[in-house]
Amino acid sequence: METLSGVPVLDRVEGLRRVAGDAALYAELLGVFMRDLPRLLGLIDTGLATHSPELQCAAHSLKGSAHQIGAKSLAAEAALLEDTARRAAWTEAHLARQRLDLALRELAETLEATAAMQNGGTRDEDSGRG
Repeated sequence: METLSGVPVLDRVEGLRRVAGDAALYAELLGVFMRDLPRLLGLIDTGLATHSPELQCAAHSLKGSAHQIGAKSLAAEAALLEDTARRAAWTEAHLARQRLDLALRELAETLEATAAMQNGGTRDEDSGRG
């Protein structure tokens, strides 16, 4: 799946390359990313609400984590948020946060679809509606 800009939501090949093709390690990395995500989003939201420099740091951390798993569109949106925070462009930062939410939803949908395929079908097929 790609975003409207053509950037892949999740580039598994890139993610696996970063862990030398170790699928188990990549799955573990995805798990760590998902567990750490609420903390990073909390820091982002706090930094945005208080116009704090912590926003830039949290966005930078999210960008790096997203790159590690191959979540290219999320990394791009986190980079944009990081840049707006660096420039203290708070109106732009709020818009960038909205775009970040969209990238997060796309990533969640991609991960859910992948999990469904690995489990032998989609949720609709599993529930008898497909």
